[in-house]
Amino acid sequence: TQGYTTSNTLTGGTYTYTVTATAKVGNCTKTSTATATLTVLDPQVKLQNIDNETICYGNSVTLNAQLDGTPTGTLNYIWSNGTNGADATSITVQPTTNSDYTVTVTATVSENGVTCTKSDNKSVTVVVNNPKVTLNTMASKTVCYNGSTSLTVTTNSYDGELSYVWKKGTETLSETSGTLTLDNLTETAEYSVV
Repeated sequence: TQGYTTSNTLTGGTYTYTVTATAKVGNCTKTSTATATLTVLDPQVKLQNIDNETICYGNSVTLNAQLDGTPTGTLNYIWSNGTNGADATSITVQPTTNSDYTVTVTATVSENGVTCTKSDNKSVTVVVNNPKVTLNTMASKTVCYNGSTSLTVTTNSYDGELSYVWKKGTETLSETSGTLTLDNLTETAEYSVV
């Protein structure tokens, strides 16, 4: 019995090897040929990079895993939040803080009782913007008929940039700063700011 080992690196595909043995006695020879088929299973899969996402607190976002090129074999996706399956190419998440997610896709090829797999993974970060603001209570004011006054709101704490919307009852006013100036007042009214 003789063996042969190939030192070549084989890619996926089917290869045929033939060996011929020759026996010689005196001037007489006899040959015999044997053929072997070698199948190399080489599943292929590659993911594209996933862009990071930024959302507002309370919102959700859909993350998509997209393939780069044409895969071979049966695919299965697994996300770090536990979602998995052949059709789990995307997930919808609603994190409350900055969160990282990873998707791993595995290609599986089986033949003649042999199973081979190859995997690729990509990560994505979801940034959650959560602005907060707390306004201090404004004191009520009393003025004379046709008089003038101003209302100023102060903040106890806030994150990010501030903008203001003043209202007289349900009517939205044009002032956008923290101070509302009122002239020629002739009636009692309720003012609010958000």
